[in-house]
Amino acid sequence: SSFGVVDKVNKKSASRLREALQQGNTGIPLLIMLAQIRQKILYKTSKKDIKLIGNLYDSCYTVLGLLLEFLTIPGEWEDPSSPQVITNFGSVLPSLGDLMSVYGLDTAMAWTLGRPLVRAAMFAEESIREKMEQEEGESIGLEKDSRKATEQEIPEMLRQWLPCSPKMIQTYSSMLPEHAWKYLSPSLFETFWSHDLYDVFTPRSRYEAVITRLKKEAERLTALQQKRPRQGEITFQKADEMELERVKKHSHRLKIEQNIQVEHVRSIKHKFQGLKDSFLSSLQPTDVFEHTAQAFLTHCVLPRCLLSPEDAMFGARFVQILHNLDTPRFYTLQFIDRLVKVCVGSLFCITEDEAGNLAVLLYETWITVSGWRYNEKYEKDVKKMQGSIMNEIDQPTSFEEFVELYNTWHTSLGDALVGCLKSKEYIHTRAALIVLSRLVRVYPTRPRIGEQMFHHLKPLQEDDRRQDLKAMANAYAAQLMKARDDGVWKEENADQAKERLEAEQAKLEERKLKAEQTKKDMENDKFWKQPQPQPWRGTGHPPSNANPRNPRLGDPHRRHEYPHQRGNFDRRPPEHGDRGPPSHGRDGGGGNNRPLRPGGSVGIRAIPPPPPANGGGKPGLGGRWERGGSGAPPPGPRHKVDGRGGSGGGGDHGEPQAKKQKTFTERASPPRGAGERTRNGTNNTTGGDGGHGRPHTGDIRRSGTSSRRTGGGREGSSGRR
Repeated sequence: SSFGVVDKVNKKSASRLREALQQGNTGIPLLIMLAQIRQKILYKTSKKDIKLIGNLYDSCYTVLGLLLEFLTIPGEWEDPSSPQVITNFGSVLPSLGDLMSVYGLDTAMAWTLGRPLVRAAMFAEESIREKMEQEEGESIGLEKDSRKATEQEIPEMLRQWLPCSPKMIQTYSSMLPEHAWKYLSPSLFETFWSHDLYDVFTPRSRYEAVITRLKKEAERLTALQQKRPRQGEITFQKADEMELERVKKHSHRLKIEQNIQVEHVRSIKHKFQGLKDSFLSSLQPTDVFEHTAQAFLTHCVLPRCLLSPEDAMFGARFVQILHNLDTPRFYTLQFIDRLVKVCVGSLFCITEDEAGNLAVLLYETWITVSGWRYNEKYEKDVKKMQGSIMNEIDQPTSFEEFVELYNTWHTSLGDALVGCLKSKEYIHTRAALIVLSRLVRVYPTRPRIGEQMFHHLKPLQEDDRRQDLKAMANAYAAQLMKARDDGVWKEENADQAKERLEAEQAKLEERKLKAEQTKKDMENDKFWKQPQPQPWRGTGHPPSNANPRNPRLGDPHRRHEYPHQRGNFDRRPPEHGDRGPPSHGRDGGGGNNRPLRPGGSVGIRAIPPPPPANGGGKPGLGGRWERGGSGAPPPGPRHKVDGRGGSGGGGDHGEPQAKKQKTFTERASPPRGAGERTRNGTNNTTGGDGGHGRPHTGDIRRSGTSSRRTGGGREGSSGRR
């Protein structure tokens, strides 16, 4: 429903609203206007959008049904036996004849508005008859004398709505075309239109499910009431007490209501048993055999079943009752054959709600037909009855002929649904998906139609332009696959099932392998995006293909990580113990050629170099190797802890670490005469130690030190800049 379900209702507001609608002559005119608008929306409208017109058409009946139920059915807070609600409604509503002739309503809508009064009159007649039976102590039949006696006890307002009253019988002749009465009797016509789903079906499973739920809720609340509360636990409050009382009351009421409905359905079936001979026996046998099934479907079943799901289920249940009662001259197979043909054509000209209602009718019918076909019930339930006659009078249909007939129905319905799925019209495809979703537990039963469904669902599942159809197609495909695995495809043999399972298993394994490969590729991409450790780290000897500017990078065109190689490096001084940029001496001995850890040049701790190959020396402070052997010390860390500069191959300065560095663009030729150069490469203008191995990239500090490249390279002088 478009309006949802509301559990808690304001009783006073609902009563006052109903009173205003009934006494102010507002509710009945609204119902009639909604029924008139619904009939004019399809043809007398300026709208050209079929989807919009269909939604308006369906919404009209939805609102009409809710308003009709509100005006005719007492609420929970009211006495169900109180005639006040239905009396107020009947005092304003026109008769059936006036609804059709004066207000222009069709047969289905006129009966929809008048059925609450018809059923109220029937209930009043039944209650009076039961009362008379109890007083007289014997059963009272449906003879004319007994009917007249009971009619006198019925209120005058309801008396005119009795189906067997002279006024109603006179009205029936104007409800159908004149030629239709050659194939239908007034008794069958009024019996079908005057009864409701409540009269022919008891939803036992639904009653039991709700009663069980209410019992569990009552047990939970009772346990909470008897439990001694502890600190911090939920206690039994006044609202819980009211809820417990309400749950117990509803559970008790549902039990009583279920028993009453079971008894009522039994009495209605008993009534049908007495009326079955008057349904079609008075008609000509030839007319009944050739036209009655089509006339009954056209003028009774189909117009009512398209209104609501309840009416659709009633139509299917009514036909089953006629078949089970073995009604004379009612040929069930003929009716089902006409029904399938009508449904095949109707799929291309119905709205969404009508498609759902039609699916309910087909579902209830196909359950019965499928049971006859596959559960070996045909010989017992059909062959010995009037309903088995199909092609010739008094010639029952054999089981082999019925199987061929079933296959024809199955194929015809399947071809129509496939055609709707292939159609470019939106409403055709949506109607087919609605019908298929409702029938998925009973149809299709043959593998060929099922495979066609899967094939024609694929384009809809890949259609991104119509997301609603795509979602419906995906949902139905999953339901159809589950139904197939559960055995709904009853004609699928063992070899076909085995072959299908093997193919599905192979596809599943292929998908698993593809998913694993995708996962591996993703992991590899993630691995290579991170800086990788070098296998030669710590050896001090980069591979031959390493970038001379940065031994960690093999591609010289790759963006360098070291700030001094980018030309505009961070001016922050490296922290104590951190490792600065490597220096590369021309002779290979000046500076540190070992790479840094992944992650950049600033903030990386110095890695102690390995011991010399000949075992000489020992590690000193700050990762520096002190001389203690005959071998030359390995290249040490960039920054020393003790601030002393090395000589020869050491090449490191002992300058304070807080000194700022200049960018590559600030490098300039040293001014002449800035200081006297000595042979050991130191400058007399500063008091710090000098050293070889300064980087050739122009790492010039603001202090007064300078350096030269080892091996007779360019020398620099220092000075304040």
